[in-house]
Amino acid sequence: MPVAGEPLSQDDMINITSCDFKEFGDYMSKQYGSTQFEKGFSIVKQNQDLIYMDQGEEKLVQLLRALFHTEDTIRGFINFCTTYLIV
Repeated sequence: MPVAGEPLSQDDMINITSCDFKEFGDYMSKQYGSTQFEKGFSIVKQNQDLIYMDQGEEKLVQLLRALFHTEDTIRGFINFCTTYLIV
């Protein structure tokens, strides 16, 4: 499995896209905390249209800032969630 905050490899993408939501949620909860995952995933899912917009990632970072300690952690979280949602 990938390490939180690091870029996803091709193999990691396959793992994320082949797991069901419970497996994804379990992994993400271990990496980021269950409350952060639940709240953060809800924010990303509700705002997934931002994925395709200019400066959309920056807007997601701002929305998630209260849940995570560092910007790198936020960007890693966004990367995992958006990859899961897109596929």
